[in-house]
Amino acid sequence: AGARDWAVSRRRTWGAPVPVWRCAACAAVHVVGSRAELEALSGQPVTDWHRPAVDAHAWPCGCGGTMRRVADVLDCWFESGAMPFAARHAPFAAPADGGPGDFVAEYVAQTRGWFYTMTVLSTALFAAPPFTSALCHGVLLGEDGRKMSKRLRNYTDPMALVAAHGADALRVALLTSGVVDGADTRFAAAAVRDVVRRLHLPWWNALHLVTAYAVGDGWASDPTAATAPTALDRALTSEAELLREEVERAMADLDVARAYHALEEFVTTLSTWYLRLAKPRLWGDGLDADKRAAYDALVGALTQLALVAAPFVPFLADATWAQLTGLELWFTP
Repeated sequence: AGARDWAVSRRRTWGAPVPVWRCAACAAVHVVGSRAELEALSGQPVTDWHRPAVDAHAWPCGCGGTMRRVADVLDCWFESGAMPFAARHAPFAAPADGGPGDFVAEYVAQTRGWFYTMTVLSTALFAAPPFTSALCHGVLLGEDGRKMSKRLRNYTDPMALVAAHGADALRVALLTSGVVDGADTRFAAAAVRDVVRRLHLPWWNALHLVTAYAVGDGWASDPTAATAPTALDRALTSEAELLREEVERAMADLDVARAYHALEEFVTTLSTWYLRLAKPRLWGDGLDADKRAAYDALVGALTQLALVAAPFVPFLADATWAQLTGLELWFTP
């Protein structure tokens, strides 16, 4: 009820031209609804919707004047506000009502920007909601507490962080921070280094230990040589399956941070619990049945981790998968 009027158009050179033609003589107005209609009215093919090409399309008005396009372009928020149904090319393609988007994500100010214009257009045109869920995050602040700004340069160069710690570490640091829950959050380079310490290094150390020992022992995954797993092995397999279920539940709830926390908890369990208890089995000479069972459980758990984590830490997951498939896995994950 308190929303202020928002201008649909802007006086700009660039932008999507408003499809309104007006006669200068009698002020008659015509809104063009399609390319075919404009071609029929102007008698010329439409090859470019941008200014100034589209402004060349004109036609005689019934009063004797000329219908010419108004000078305005659409406000960019109303262009983006058409996203849910424009993405489906409504009303020219089914479903005609566009249907709601699965989810939209933007920062808190878009409650009066993009979220607002999507709601206005979808309600006015189709009497339907534009999206099923909205994810609203906070604002990233510099270590000085002010909003990150190119002018203030109060941030660490993200490319330097990626070069030092990897893109996955930066991704995790951002998507597990308070900003995802809608809070304005101070962001520091130390958060990226901390992700490497908490997640990347334990994960990579566990992978390296398994692959190094397995190669040294001549292990290869072999269904004909499979042995009965111990209670410890079954517990690890269970934890890997619980990881998949928890990540799927988190993403069904659109809770990205919860999915990352589940991945981190599993890596902690793997590196500080299972491997610590399994090391005596791996240190023995030769490849006996007990050691083979441990390798089978470890490789299965790491394979599950790589598959589940692929959307969240794609580079680390891909590197893990490459290491594991180098062991010539016989089973289909």
